[in-house]
Amino acid sequence: MIADEAGVTRGTINHHFASRAAFMAEVMRWVFERETEIFRTLIQDRRAGARVSDWPALLWDVFSRPSGVAVLEILVASRSDPELAELVTPMQAEVELTGAMNFAQRIGARDVDMPTIRMVVWAIRGMTLGRAFTGDAAGMEGAVAQLARLIERAAPSGSFEELAGPP
Repeated sequence: MIADEAGVTRGTINHHFASRAAFMAEVMRWVFERETEIFRTLIQDRRAGARVSDWPALLWDVFSRPSGVAVLEILVASRSDPELAELVTPMQAEVELTGAMNFAQRIGARDVDMPTIRMVVWAIRGMTLGRAFTGDAAGMEGAVAQLARLIERAAPSGSFEELAGPP
């Protein structure tokens, strides 16, 4: 899939990267860059993202794509592959921090509360995996909508600070 999308052969990819782990780490970086652009487009097209309750649907639309699922598979694989973990763990930390900063800037948050951001991001990432195992895509999309409703109740003003609570 990646070679096809890049318009190159698998052999070219194997020759370019020092190892399978290096290739997987670069896939994560590439996916994050693409996801950042997709978020910008979705936010602009939908005129969404200013309310914290907008984010479950935005995250779902991005993370549930094949590339988002591929990132999850790489992260899971890194649990049992020390070489992959050595490359992927710092990259995931960088991606997480950059994504959180982008989110905070978009929503106008004064602070970046990582536990709250992780709660929403990893709930959606988990739902992307759940969709594959339940065989009920519509039901999982209903769960995403339910999460958005819960966030709206917890933060009726739409502000991130209201959801995150006191520091």
